[in-house]
Amino acid sequence: MKRMKYGVCLVSMMLLLAATHHLPGQTQALQRAKPPTFKVQLKPDLQVAFPRVLHRPILMRSIRLTVRNTGNAPAKKFFVDFILSTDQKAPLQYATFSKTWHEDVLVKGGRMHIDHLAAGASRVINLPLPIFKPKGTPKIVFLGAVADSGKAVAESNEANNMAFTPQDFPAPKLINITGVHQTTIMGSDTGNIELHIAGTGFGATPGTKTVKLGSHTIPVEEYNGNFVGWTNTWINALVLDNLHIPYGQTYGLRIVNGTQTVSNTVQVLLKLDFEGIMLHNGNGLTWQAHPGDILWLYAYKLPPSQGNWTVHFGPQTVPVTSWTTQKIVVTCPSLPPGNIKVWIAKNGVDVCLSKYNFQILPQ
Repeated sequence: MKRMKYGVCLVSMMLLLAATHHLPGQTQALQRAKPPTFKVQLKPDLQVAFPRVLHRPILMRSIRLTVRNTGNAPAKKFFVDFILSTDQKAPLQYATFSKTWHEDVLVKGGRMHIDHLAAGASRVINLPLPIFKPKGTPKIVFLGAVADSGKAVAESNEANNMAFTPQDFPAPKLINITGVHQTTIMGSDTGNIELHIAGTGFGATPGTKTVKLGSHTIPVEEYNGNFVGWTNTWINALVLDNLHIPYGQTYGLRIVNGTQTVSNTVQVLLKLDFEGIMLHNGNGLTWQAHPGDILWLYAYKLPPSQGNWTVHFGPQTVPVTSWTTQKIVVTCPSLPPGNIKVWIAKNGVDVCLSKYNFQILPQ
């Protein structure tokens, strides 16, 4: 009985194999699976770096910046902006220049173009010194560099395009004014009252520097378009008539570059040029008179009215009969015969370039 069952099973298996052999298409062959494919995206990656130690000696002419492309594709036609920042961060966009402070202001002349930077390559660019300091710049600022500020390059990483370094704006070295000498009209080179300014560090030419007398800008002597009145150690500045600068007053004289004072300030009393005395019926200057003679005093430039101005003959203050911008009329005082000094004062202070030597004759 057991043998019959075994034989039946064996026959059944053979029939099944035979049937499978004669039914093509009813079986499936196993195939090897293909690995997934990944498309590699080639993109540039721009980074910038300042030197680790940024020395700024007086003679240093520029700041070096290294621009690198650490990506696997070239970067083409992009800009690098140099900016000033207080927080060491900035938007990735073109910065704007201004003469007055705003956050992330573009440094003057600080946008530079790079036409092509290969993958793995670097380029050094130089920012010229000194850096223009906008008006109102905070005390603590940083110099920043922003690669691809115009977002012209599609990068693999847009978050690493900036670098910052502390930026110092040292106080400019002051020009040193050591003295100021005022000339008379006759003692000048130009036919004007001149101020001869002595000192050091003026520079070979004025450039954008000017001479300020109080609120007045006074010109420097020129000839054929050349500043012949300016050297590194002296300046010849002119107090021109058309400037209408009052005499007999004290002014702060200084050198200014733009709106910034770049020298020490020296107090200068702008004095009158006492030119002489005439007898009212005379034909020329006189250096003597009798008591009671009517005298005309001439000086450059008199104020239009007397106000708090006075005329002094030796120890005596002399009453004024008439006062104009052209002359002062007085009467020779009754003083003992002899030589005296005549001068003009304002508020009791002698405001003449020199006192006039005069002789009182016997009556």
